[in-house]
This record gives sequence, structure tokens and C-alpha cells, in this order.
Amino acid sequence: MQPWDETVFDELCALLPAEQAADARDYLDHNESALAFETAVDHLSEESVPISAALRGRIAEAAASSKRVLDSLPYCPDVDRPRWRKVEDTMEGLEIGERLPSPVDVAWLACNRCPEVLFRYDSQAALMGKVPYRQGILLADGGVEEVVGRGVDRLERCWL
Repeated sequence: MQPWDETVFDELCALLPAEQAADARDYLDHNESALAFETAVDHLSEESVPISAALRGRIAEAAASSKRVLDSLPYCPDVDRPRWRKVEDTMEGLEIGERLPSPVDVAWLACNRCPEVLFRYDSQAALMGKVPYRQGILLADGGVEEVVGRGVDRLERCWL
């Protein structure tokens, strides 16, 4: 990692809970700087931590060669203009879950402009990390559209 990368890494760790920051720093302590950086961004995206546009740009610049980081960034909403909110593990998410096709599907992200919701189809293989989750959009009319590619991109289409 170059010195400016370490500054960005420190910024990322400051946004994480102590345990997750320690997890990422552990890789850095073992000279696995790229893995440390990716792990920090993974933790941010898993928790949908809002980040500024400036930090998003510094992350993208510092990790330009990491597809893993670039694929995770969209799951951190813009702190100044959030297009969606995380509803997983909230009362709102549970209420939305009642409208999903299966009781094991999970409401994940809700649009802040329209009533559409990105959800994950439950899958034992995905839970075990063997395959990616399948994603769908719960439409305003109650219909469901399966998503191919990054679901957050599809969720944000009303903002374009």
C-alpha cells in the first residue's frame, strides 16, 4: 500500500465498528494490504455505511485494480443524497417481507424516491458463500422482477 492508500484505509476503519476494523487491520499487520483494503470496504458495504462522494472517489482511486472493491462501493449509500436505505433487520423490512413471494426472502434495500424494494431470494448455497444471492425488485404494484447484475443499479433507476 502506498502512503495515500493507508490514509484512505484509516478513514475506512474509522467508519467501522472496532471488531470489523481490527479484522481488516489484522490483514495489514500480515502484509496483506490489498486484502485489508478489500475487507474494510466489504464490511462497509455489508453494513450499508453511508460515505461521502469524496471518500468514494478516494476509495475508487486507491483500489482501481480491485474489482471486488469497485463492485462493493455501490452498496454504501451517498451520505449527502442517499438514494436508498437499508431495511434488512428493521420493522419496515419485516413489514415489507410480508409482501415478498416467499417467507424466506429478505427485504434488503428500499428506494427513497419510489416504493420499490430490493430483496434477496434465500438460498442455502448463498448463505454458505458458495454462490451469490439472487436478487429481485418488489415493484410498486406488488409484482416481482428478478434482477440480473447489480440489484442496487436497478433499484436506482428512478433517480436517472
